[in-house]
Amino acid sequence: MIGLDTVVEKSDDGALCARRLKFLADALAAAPDKPTVIFMHHPPFDCGTRHVDHFRAFEGRDEFAAILERNRQVLALWCGHNHRAIETVCGGVPTSILAGVAHQVTFRLDGDQDGEIVFEPPLFKLHRYKDGALVSHTVYVEDYPGPNPFTFEPDYPGQP
Repeated sequence: MIGLDTVVEKSDDGALCARRLKFLADALAAAPDKPTVIFMHHPPFDCGTRHVDHFRAFEGRDEFAAILERNRQVLALWCGHNHRAIETVCGGVPTSILAGVAHQVTFRLDGDQDGEIVFEPPLFKLHRYKDGALVSHTVYVEDYPGPNPFTFEPDYPGQP
């Protein structure tokens, strides 16, 4: 696991400066056969929402993607900051932005609106790496009714 700092001092923006990119390239070069996951706060790509895309990691994102493409041991890239669950591929690597555990940001792709906070259910992801496979589970933080047993009622429409 590699934690990569993207913070720009006294700003909400993120960046992947030359020093950070060198750190990443050196860390990956030191273990080319070791399955690796990268964690970073700011995503290095556009998500399609104006109110969060201006906070992404602008600086260094093309070089970052090139480093990922050269290092096939990277299994996943996990980001935060946007307070929305988003999935994509960056540099050939499956990439997730996790929703917030406190609140979400409204979902808007229209480009004309600023986001607002919305209290959709908070969630987190639990990851398991075993026998060469990385499996991720999305788990809601709050409690909901249940669990209820799986049963087939003979009088329920559509059941055998």
